[in-house]
Amino acid sequence: MELIKSKPCTTLKQSERLTNLGLKVETADFMWMLIDPKKGWSLYFLEEKYRTEDYIKSVKAVPAWSLDMLIGILAKYSSMGYIQVLQEMDYEYSRHRKSLYDVVINLIEKRIEEGTFNKNYLKNE
Repeated sequence: MELIKSKPCTTLKQSERLTNLGLKVETADFMWMLIDPKKGWSLYFLEEKYRTEDYIKSVKAVPAWSLDMLIGILAKYSSMGYIQVLQEMDYEYSRHRKSLYDVVINLIEKRIEEGTFNKNYLKNE
C-alpha cells in the first residue's frame, strides 16, 4: 500500500509567488524557517497572534498558506463564493492537471488582474 503524501501548505516557490502577487503576510497560516542550513527549511504552524509582517520578518521566515486558507481567501475576499471557487478549481485542474495549490494561486492571480480580488488583502492597497 502506498502512503498518500499530502502537502499542508504552499512550497517555498509558491509562497514567494503569492507574496510577489501582493498577498498580505497576515493571511498566511504557516511559515517556513531556515533554522539549520544543514537540515534545510522547516515548516511551522503560524498561530493567529503571530500572523504579522513584523513577526515574520523578525524570525526571518517565509509565509506559507494552507489550501484551506487560500480557498477561503478566494471565496470570502473576492467576488467568488465557495461553490464558484470549487467549480472553477475543478475545471482548471481537469484542464491542466497542476497541483491544487497552483490552481488556486492561478485563480488568485486572475482575480487580482481582473480587479475582482478584495484589495484589503493585498499589500500597499
